[in-house]
Amino acid sequence: MRLLLVLLLLVPLPGLGQALPCHVAPACRPDAVPEEILSAVFRYGNATGYLVAGEDPGAAYFVTKRHGQPSASSVGDTTWTPLIFGQRQSTCGVLSEVAALPDTTVLSGAVVRAISEEGDRVLYALLQPRRLGSIRPYLLGHRLSETPSGVFLGHPQGQDLQLGLPEDWSVAYPDTLPGMQFGLLYAGQGAVETGMSGSPLIDAEGYVIGDVGRGGPVFGCDGPDDEPWFSVGVNLLITNWAPFEALLGMEQEGRVWGTAVASESPEYSPSGLRATAAPNPFYSHTDLVVTVPTVQRVNVAVFDVLGRRLAVLHNGLLVGPATHRFALDGVARSPGVYLVRVRGEQTVAVVRATRAD
Repeated sequence: MRLLLVLLLLVPLPGLGQALPCHVAPACRPDAVPEEILSAVFRYGNATGYLVAGEDPGAAYFVTKRHGQPSASSVGDTTWTPLIFGQRQSTCGVLSEVAALPDTTVLSGAVVRAISEEGDRVLYALLQPRRLGSIRPYLLGHRLSETPSGVFLGHPQGQDLQLGLPEDWSVAYPDTLPGMQFGLLYAGQGAVETGMSGSPLIDAEGYVIGDVGRGGPVFGCDGPDDEPWFSVGVNLLITNWAPFEALLGMEQEGRVWGTAVASESPEYSPSGLRATAAPNPFYSHTDLVVTVPTVQRVNVAVFDVLGRRLAVLHNGLLVGPATHRFALDGVARSPGVYLVRVRGEQTVAVVRATRAD
């Protein structure tokens, strides 16, 4: 049985790119799912089922099959379950309901359209926060092992914003790594100017140690002028972040740490909790600078790029409003990329710092 499941996961899904014969509506019955789509097994919470492409752009649905018959799976187990969406209005409410559940039972999903010379392709990237071994990215039924030629953010009106992937980018999914960076990049209307961004990190125990917005631990659907919509791109272990800087809206700050250091802190901290890396003016080392707006309990931890926790710099109360410094050099000794998670009582900030020497 296990061998059969492994073979199913390796078989391309010929029907995955096809649209469902019905929209997401009460009239859309589970038995309308084409049988050829039901060929790869995925997990949603405690359920086992299948991922199906939706008719709307950027939509996918999780379908379970019970007693030989396909049936839809959702929070109430009565309707289709959208794992991701590219449309406005009611879809946002559905995702908010899903995101509000305990993260031990919610399967977080992402769907992006990748445009290549071969035409449209859909990348299904699945993430189950508490079960690192269950993360299974697929590209039309194939494991994501090669670099797509381009990743697009889906616009609710069907337009796309291209993010070019240079040849020197490293996009891979290594099975044996104990952790990884799983980036979800999303933007509001006007993308570069008014967009938000995030890049959650999965630690070695499989926990999500970062927020990507106000919509929950994985999804956010806030848009300007009360027009909520969601667009997403996926990056795995990307080594060159330069092409993303404008879209992400990250703070790029050159710092002296050995020969050079770059520190980035996404602007998604509405409570005012902020963090960045900066040289200490009195000592020859680099500090993590944390600004807290109020007195609160804060956990400060350092991870390597694979999500392995190296040290906890602080775990307790910090007085605010005030700025606090923590030395990084003693923890991040070798050249490379480090991620620092600063988790307050309501907000999480993640800083990416690069040590060059």
